[in-house]
Amino acid sequence: MARTVLQDCRNAIYDHSIKLQGESFRISWVAIITLLRTVGHVLRKVDSQLSKDHKVVIDNHWQALNSSKPEPKIFWGFIEQERNNVLKQYKFGVERWMQVPGPVLPQGPTVLRMDMANSRGGRWVNENSFPIHTQIPSGPFKGWKESDVIEMAASWWDEQLSEIEDSLIERGVNVELG
Repeated sequence: MARTVLQDCRNAIYDHSIKLQGESFRISWVAIITLLRTVGHVLRKVDSQLSKDHKVVIDNHWQALNSSKPEPKIFWGFIEQERNNVLKQYKFGVERWMQVPGPVLPQGPTVLRMDMANSRGGRWVNENSFPIHTQIPSGPFKGWKESDVIEMAASWWDEQLSEIEDSLIERGVNVELG
């Protein structure tokens, strides 16, 4: 089942557009973060019940992951941390904004920065195609584009599932994890 969750996550990432704002952006982000963390929950709670070998291999994987904390940063510093931010506080560890040039004043040019992640009720129409900026504002991926980090997180899970499947194959077990 973990592979199914990961596929759903990849689909949510595919639909996560730079043009999303406000409620649409937040719903997309919550879905992606929830699915990224759900891969691990389903792996541990569902896939580990497929056989005794599945349980041993998956439990060993989780013990190794827990003992390596705070590495890998993609899990502890992003997937786990952002899941806690979003699901426990409804706080988002991502910023998205558009900067619109304002009038030139005697002190110099002005810029209006519109927060596209936290707005409520309505959308800004970007008729002039001003660039939309997006980044992770803190933590180990500070300054990274959110799309790069979520793709990295999904790829990390794919690698983890492949390692678990390889370990199961070595034991002569049918490996499908969803």
